[in-house]
Amino acid sequence: MSAPPKQRPWGLWLALVLVVALAGAALGATIVSQRVFPYWEVRAGWAMVQDMRHHWPTYFGRKPTKFFQPARHGGSGVTMFEPTESQPGVTFITGLYKDQVSLWLVDNDGRLRWHWPVSYGAIWPNPQHIAGKPVPFGDWLTHIHGAALLKTAM
Repeated sequence: MSAPPKQRPWGLWLALVLVVALAGAALGATIVSQRVFPYWEVRAGWAMVQDMRHHWPTYFGRKPTKFFQPARHGGSGVTMFEPTESQPGVTFITGLYKDQVSLWLVDNDGRLRWHWPVSYGAIWPNPQHIAGKPVPFGDWLTHIHGAALLKTAM
């Protein structure tokens, strides 16, 4: 005659799992309500996941999506020109032009007068002037700030 099979204490395992789940929920609620460690780290990590989910084409060099926002109005570009409200001459613009970080001049009729593509990687292939800081790994992750168009002596 063989011994009866051993019965496993499923009730004890279920109670243990329930206690661990409740303790985890209580700990999580405390961390969120008190904003203690690791609240800010988890929040920053989640923000990075969301950023990567939305802007992966930029990070993988496929399409510059990171700094675009949906248009507030329909249409494309300037849709109305008021000559009395405009300064004579050209307008100096910085930003993305045909998927390139660029500087360009546009006249009052909307015609492109000059275009200068600007590549961070071409200007600073080994940027030692920002040692110890993160280096952009693509031109679409850079900005142009403080650009000035100077008159040349011709």
